[in-house]
Formats: sequence, structure tokens, C-alpha cells
Amino acid sequence: MNPNYKKRIVVPRYVWLTTGVGSYTNQKSAQFIAKKNAGINELYYDEVSRFDKVPFTLCTKDEFLAHAANKKIYKYGTEMFSTGASSISACVSGVSMPDWGYISYGMSRGTSVDRIKRSILKEMCYEYESDRQGILPNPTQLTEHAECADDKEYCVLVAAMIVE
Repeated sequence: MNPNYKKRIVVPRYVWLTTGVGSYTNQKSAQFIAKKNAGINELYYDEVSRFDKVPFTLCTKDEFLAHAANKKIYKYGTEMFSTGASSISACVSGVSMPDWGYISYGMSRGTSVDRIKRSILKEMCYEYESDRQGILPNPTQLTEHAECADDKEYCVLVAAMIVE
């Protein structure tokens, strides 16, 4: 991973929210399956950790790929691995308005999906209220939950794929 990903600030124009879960006997294969299930295994992208809070268009996968043709793609998200019996819950959210946009994600072991969703919504409300002094409209949220067995490696992925 390029260490400059923390320095780059992306200005999102088109955003596609996606999630995926993979399980296999080894971590690398579980990660590949999670990326395939999320639909990003064939994309070339750079990872980023920051973005501008500007309006953007939330897209389906097909719309996103049409806009991404011959453009740089960025991934804002994370993956979590689990070995042994446990559970992983994850959520990625996005909201865009005429003068503001925000993306957030979260993931945790042994926590319910509802708790992760509430945590992300709380963060988004705080960001919106500190920037705009109003009430945040309902964001688009995608969730993922994996009950992990003892004999396999699991990977859960949440991401916002971004085109500037």
C-alpha cells in the first residue's frame, strides 16, 4: 500500500457504496472472495483516507463503471479478518445534498449491525450539524454481517468507491 494514501484528499464526484464477505481456508483467498462479492476484484484503485465534504452522486455499480471509464478510481473503506468463532458487523453510509456530502464506514467484532449503524449515523449527524447547523437527512446505508466458523478464515469488506 502506498504510504501517500493518508495525504491525498479526494474530491468525490461519483460514489458507489459496496460490501462483501469472503471465507476460505486462508486469509488471501478469503480477501479475494470478499472483493469479488463486493464487485471490486477487477478494478484498479488507490486507497485514500480523506475526502472533501462536497456534493456527489451516489451510483449503482453500472453507473459508477460508466463514469469511471478512463479515470482514476479511489477506495475509501476497510477490511477485517477473523479466524475462529466470532462475528463481524460492518456498515458503509453516504449522504449527499446540494451543498454538502459525507461518507462514513465502521466495522467491529462481536457487535450487532444496528449498533454499528447507530454509531455511523451519530458521526454523520455530528459532522453535518457542525458544518451546516441543520438536521441530517437519512443516509444510504449498506450493512454486512458474518458469523465466522472455527475452521475458516473470513474477510469482511466495506468501501465507498470514488471517482473525482
